[in-house]
Amino acid sequence: MDNILKNKFIFLSSLIGFFGFFIQMYFTVNRKLEEGFSLFYSLNHFLSYFTIIINLTLSLLLYFYSVHPELSISRWFKKSAVNGAVCLYILIVGLIFYGLLFKDSKAQGIEALASHLLHAFTPLAYVYFWYFNFRDSSLKYTDSLRWLSVPFLYFVYLMIRGQIVGKYPYFFVDVERFGIATIALFAVAILSFFVLVGCLLIYIDRRQPARTK
Repeated sequence: MDNILKNKFIFLSSLIGFFGFFIQMYFTVNRKLEEGFSLFYSLNHFLSYFTIIINLTLSLLLYFYSVHPELSISRWFKKSAVNGAVCLYILIVGLIFYGLLFKDSKAQGIEALASHLLHAFTPLAYVYFWYFNFRDSSLKYTDSLRWLSVPFLYFVYLMIRGQIVGKYPYFFVDVERFGIATIALFAVAILSFFVLVGCLLIYIDRRQPARTK
């Protein structure tokens, strides 16, 4: 795949990511508004999901990378530790959704399509981009520990937010339901999973020669 075609594919993937994001936002925010919540709370609830945060971030990064490669954000994204971290986060989004949460999903029609775009298309497309276009065989295994900073801070944010509003976006952070000790075990297990998958990505990056600069 030549660079022009590859950039078009990356740009198209960013647009598909935005499409899934805004469709999901429409359904989630309207559902909360119908339940009597304010617009501010409804938007905050929507933006409290790790899936949403990472998908929006990734769509923005892919957009700038493909359209404005000269910008500092695009140059920052080209760093192996950065695009490797993004690969880890979006891959975890898909694995946890289909491994733990999909069985409880009630989405239908276009909302179901948006869900699959966010949890399946975007992770698979980006893993492809990372392997063939972004990685440069320079990752270190210590990066897997550095990459924990984002999910760790996210857990802290969910705990603080949950104490304020009394609701949690995922069952494995619901302190009111399981208690702090069980939630701590969930957190350790999930963060360990981040490290395991991160080490796998690093192993692939180091073992396989980079396809491109």
